[in-house]
Amino acid sequence: MKWMGALLILAAAGLAALRLLQDKKSSLEGCRSLASALRLLRGELEARSLPLGEALAHAENKTGGLGRKLMIGVSERLPELGEVSFQQIWNEALDSSCRILDPGALEELRSLGPVLGSFDLDMQLRSLEAVISYLEVLWEQQRSGYPAQRRLLLSVYLAMSCFLVILLL
Repeated sequence: MKWMGALLILAAAGLAALRLLQDKKSSLEGCRSLASALRLLRGELEARSLPLGEALAHAENKTGGLGRKLMIGVSERLPELGEVSFQQIWNEALDSSCRILDPGALEELRSLGPVLGSFDLDMQLRSLEAVISYLEVLWEQQRSGYPAQRRLLLSVYLAMSCFLVILLL
């Protein structure tokens, strides 16, 4: 019976470690996807001077992952723009699609809501570029630290599992 308990502990700890690694990888891919989607949005606004709704639709069609989810979330709620502010639409789309990001990235993305809701194109482009740069730097930091975090997490999992098995047996 003790062996069964030890095996269950090993399996549970392994699944927890894999889940944490999966969340870290999803966050890493999310940063990259969002940076790509925002770069497309910036390009559409700058080069073609499209209205924000059309630029969001173009960026939505050309990207995937979290960036696509965010663009879809904002685009779907744009008809409500007179009833609610763009900032509220933006923040609710962020809350529903980008929960896996770290708080710093979410705050940077939240800062775009009031700017994208304004009519000043130059300010929109500067803010988009600043957030894109932040996400790309964050992605690079996470990407370079991911292998070490993976090794550390798996080592801790192995050590804790061995310790628990020794205690149970």
